[in-house]
Parts: sequence; structure tokens; C-alpha cells
Amino acid sequence: MNEIPEKKKAAVGVRGMKLGKEDVVENIYYTQPAVEAVIEYKNKSVDLSKIKQGRRDGKGVKVRV
Repeated sequence: MNEIPEKKKAAVGVRGMKLGKEDVVENIYYTQPAVEAVIEYKNKSVDLSKIKQGRRDGKGVKVRV
């Protein structure tokens, strides 16, 4: 949240993530520090706290399972 500037008079928004032509967003998870969050992805458990958090306007992270 600290990276997002306050909205100015002429602003239209802030892009959170770059998506390629073939990319799609399947799910979005809100996580908090020191709170364990484990999800099931392609029949495997993925600990969201172990995934490196990206900055805004980045490409995101592909999870290898």
C-alpha cells in the first residue's frame, strides 16, 4: 500500500501487474505478515508466505508444482 501514490486530479489509477497477451489471472489471495496461508494448486499444497512478494507493475510469479 505504501507504493501506491495518492490519487491526483488528473490520475486514472495505478496498474498492479503487467499481463502478457496470453496471461490470465486465475485467483487473487490477500495475505498478512506472520499469518500462514496454504492453498491447493494443481493438487499440491502451496505456502503463500514462501512466495516472494512483487512490486506494483511487475510481471508476477509463476508457481512451480
